Amino acid sequence: MSIKLIINPAAGRGKASKLSVKVIKEFEERGADFEYEYSTNPRHAVDISREASTKFQKVIALGGDGTVNEVGEGLVGSDAIFGVIPLGSGNDFANEIGIPAKISDAVDIILSDKVHLIDVIKVNDRISLNTAGVGFNGTVSEVVKSIKYLKGMSVYIWGVVKTALRYQSIPLKISLNGRLVEEKIFMISICNSKSEGGGFIVAPDAKNNDGLFDVTIIRNISYMKLLLNLNKALTGNLNKLKEVETIKGESIIIESEFPMPVHVDGEVITLNAHKVEASILKSALKVVGNSAQ
Repeated sequence: MSIKLIINPAAGRGKASKLSVKVIKEFEERGADFEYEYSTNPRHAVDISREASTKFQKVIALGGDGTVNEVGEGLVGSDAIFGVIPLGSGNDFANEIGIPAKISDAVDIILSDKVHLIDVIKVNDRISLNTAGVGFNGTVSEVVKSIKYLKGMSVYIWGVVKTALRYQSIPLKISLNGRLVEEKIFMISICNSKSEGGGFIVAPDAKNNDGLFDVTIIRNISYMKLLLNLNKALTGNLNKLKEVETIKGESIIIESEFPMPVHVDGEVITLNAHKVEASILKSALKVVGNSAQ
């Protein structure tokens, strides 16, 4: 089976550049029919992936959730099978589809026939494989980019703490399942998977193959209450807070007179949106992984 590896050398704050050498060696030692290519700038992996979808049977992202997003977007609606070897700071999508962190084990799965279909989310003109967010989590994604001295989960925790100090909830109008909500909202996560930000569980019941996304809404919440309950986001108990509600749906419209920060799979796409429309695209992507979670 022909395989294309798409490597983001900047993923994981540069660690992907070194680790990709080990990945390539693994494929060579197994006699796999593969080629590899490095992305060189934002969105480049989308173009590489789209071209590869017509030439290769499997197209594999080497990086974190941002790389996963770009490579996956290029494959939506194609016959190519998508896979990931997690080399990033946040690897939520890889965890969701059961890809282990150990390179040799991840390659085992990539070379297997464990293929299934998953849904994806269309967010305005972008695709999300994992989660998209409006409000606080969008701002956190921007802040995280400026944190240079931490790695892994600690980057995201510090990003949450720094952002919470100055972030203000935004008056939003939310249309979901025929219901209209108009109030100050701290953040909204539109979830195809359970977690974002390297392990914050924002939608514990989300499944990427049920034809629905889970929308977690956090209403106006104080700085201290947020930080005192941060552990709930790490253990899947965020919904125990009275300010938090999760609703399943197929489409959502979010509007505001105020500028809204928006992220897609951890990458900030804008800090100044006034309207976000999201819908589920059912069974839109073939994925190689342990199982549909």
